Amino acid sequence: YLVPHTHPSGWLSGVVYLRTISDVRDGGAIEFSLASAGFPDLGAEIPKKIFKPVDGDIVLFPSSLPHRTIPFESKLERHAIAFDLVNGISDLGHPERRYW
Repeated sequence: YLVPHTHPSGWLSGVVYLRTISDVRDGGAIEFSLASAGFPDLGAEIPKKIFKPVDGDIVLFPSSLPHRTIPFESKLERHAIAFDLVNGISDLGHPERRYW
């Protein structure tokens, strides 16, 4: 599982879910909210959205949106590929430094 975080260097983040698990308590799901280290703690007032993926789902979201993976307890395997799309030009403006 992952704690709430963002991807500061990314523009667009995504996850491809190859193999998911069924957990009645949302375990293994992805949660989006404004709860992250860079935001003030607003307690229970923070809206959140939980998405329970199934095999083959692709989820895309802004890299600045705080998200986390909800912990799960299972002996089943879960396979996902997470990625970020970033600007092809580095912060220094050198086009030869590409991120692929």
